[in-house]
Amino acid sequence: MTEETITPDSKAPIVAPEHAKALLERLIEAYPAAFFPFSERQVKPLKIGIYKDLMPVIKEWGYQAAALKYVLRNYTRPLRYQLALLKAPHRIDLQGEPAGEITPDHRQIAQEKANLIKEKRKQQQPDSRASPGRPRRSREPSAEPRVNDAKLIALQQKLSTKALP
Repeated sequence: MTEETITPDSKAPIVAPEHAKALLERLIEAYPAAFFPFSERQVKPLKIGIYKDLMPVIKEWGYQAAALKYVLRNYTRPLRYQLALLKAPHRIDLQGEPAGEITPDHRQIAQEKANLIKEKRKQQQPDSRASPGRPRRSREPSAEPRVNDAKLIALQQKLSTKALP
């Protein structure tokens, strides 16, 4: 489970997505009051320094520090986490107990991140429905007949000119 690779242009380890997913699943199982599956659509702000609390645990489980950094970054980056920072009265520890207040500065940063995420989604929304590389087909009929329409018209003309016995 400690498989990490070093990229040639940097010394930062790259965590395999399957290892990060496995680690997150372990965290959800071991600390259900602090970590929630994405499918539950709920999240609570984690205490500052939770990384240090988890390091001994993940080392025991056989994971590297880079995997934990990756998981925490991906867990705390989404819009739902930013909104939780805005709404929650406090941060929580691994047992789900209050572990520090959310400062006005942190709430302001969360608001800015939430706005940025929403703006990016708004910009991507029209493009998200179309397939990459293919233009989206209009639902309005075009002035030019399609190839199938032309074949259909030709077939109708052919059949109408032939007399039936």
